[in-house]
This record gives sequence, C-alpha cells and structure tokens, in this order.
Amino acid sequence: MRPELAIEGEAPAMMAARLALAKARSIDTPEALVIGSDQVASLNRQLLRKPGDHATAVRQLEACQGRTVIFDTAVAVIDTRTWRTPLEHVDRTEVRFATLENRGAGPLCAAASNLSTALAASNPKGSAWRCSKRIDSSDFRRP
Repeated sequence: MRPELAIEGEAPAMMAARLALAKARSIDTPEALVIGSDQVASLNRQLLRKPGDHATAVRQLEACQGRTVIFDTAVAVIDTRTWRTPLEHVDRTEVRFATLENRGAGPLCAAASNLSTALAASNPKGSAWRCSKRIDSSDFRRP
C-alpha cells in the first residue's frame, strides 16, 4: 500500500501522524536527525484531497463555505543513528470558512498560485486566508 492512501477507519490525525513518520523514515542518511511532516484536511470527517484542477478546487471551497475544516498537522523526528523517534506531535487547526456570497470560490481559486494551497487556509500567506472567518489552533488564534 502506498503510504499516502487512507487506511479504512483511520482518523485524519492518525493519518497525518503516519504520513509524517513515513516521510521521516524514508530519508536514509547516517547519523542525522530527520524531520518528517504532513497535513491532512477534513470536512465532516471526510478527507479533503489536493484538488488537482481548477474545477475541483472551486467545488471544494464552495463545500467549505460556512463550515469548519479541520487541518491535522503532524511532525515526526527520527534519529537515524538509532532509528528511534524522539518526537512525534499532531496539532489540530480548526478553520471556520466564511460564506463567499457574491464573490464565489472561482476568483479565489484563480488567484491561488498553486491549486494544492487553495484549501490551506491556515497559512496566512495563502489566498484562502481571505475566506476564513475564524481560525483556532493550539499555537495560533485568529478571531
């Protein structure tokens, strides 16, 4: 099984942790600390995948309007001298999307420099930042 595929019944936070650990383990460098990280987005417990094209990005952003999207971001650190994992952490960010009444999601997606970032609303540099109404995280809060 390819690691980026979801496992039946796997929670998004667990998937993010598994992917972060797999990324860290994939680096075969002797005597190093390797950091792996991944993020999984979900809406109503359904995974939101990278859209891949403009039409899918528009559909995803429209589905998010007025709803809360969960971004589970995981990090894993591996010591390649021992292959132990001294640090694993998952942070949950909840993004409440605004309603894009007159603008719609199309112009927002067209303005995105990378379609895979169209839903990355937790990134203040991303264009989707403008369509978030509220962001809550253990390390950041935007009213």
